[in-house]
Amino acid sequence: TLAVTQFFSGKKEVLEMAKREKKKAYFETFETLTSEFSKIFIVNCDHVGSNQLQQTRIALRGKAVVLMGKNTMVRRAIRDMLVKNPEHKLAALLPHIKQNVGFVFCKGELAEVKKVLLANKVAAVARQGAISPVTVVVPPATLVWSPPRPLSSRPSTSPPRSPRVPSKSFPTSPS
Repeated sequence: TLAVTQFFSGKKEVLEMAKREKKKAYFETFETLTSEFSKIFIVNCDHVGSNQLQQTRIALRGKAVVLMGKNTMVRRAIRDMLVKNPEHKLAALLPHIKQNVGFVFCKGELAEVKKVLLANKVAAVARQGAISPVTVVVPPATLVWSPPRPLSSRPSTSPPRSPRVPSKSFPTSPS
């Protein structure tokens, strides 16, 4: 059992080392991009698939660089940069790093990059439990519901149902 625990503990150390190296590389990349590029977009990436993100990166090649990352790592990278230079302009970004955000670093015109980002925006499919980013209003109307036919073809012993049953929908106020 000693050999087994040594094997697993060694593997864990290698994984921890790999995590530290990845974080260090991310911090270096963030610092390089902030020093190399003069303008930054913060974009919300909720309900954005990996394929859509990749297509956006391809469309932005030569114009901008997209950087995604965990919020805690991004905050730490900014705070590390503020330790070196307390008056850095990135301090203004800290309150905006919430939920699923990404950074688009660009040198050229922001309007040009914004056009590319909006051109790659895709409408998301409605999902159960998801909150709509826009106000949805359903106008009141009378809905007609016809019951389904019985599955069997043999005659039913129950009395026949009425073919059309009107139902009334009531307006809901957006909250």
